[in-house]
Amino acid sequence: MNRECPGCEGEMGDQGRVVDLLDEYSPYLDQNWTDLVDGDPDSSLNGKCLHLFVCQDCKLAMIIKE
Repeated sequence: MNRECPGCEGEMGDQGRVVDLLDEYSPYLDQNWTDLVDGDPDSSLNGKCLHLFVCQDCKLAMIIKE
């Protein structure tokens, strides 16, 4: 899913879950465990996790709950 950049109105691409970017093994770990360390205390309860979005034009990076 892509979003509009609030800085330049360019296209922000979804780079994936924040916890998947921690190290090379994180994408293979059980999501119930990684939700405990993603910085969002409610992610293990509501099924939404934090994703990194980066603007393709101005390179603005934002973490958004998806």
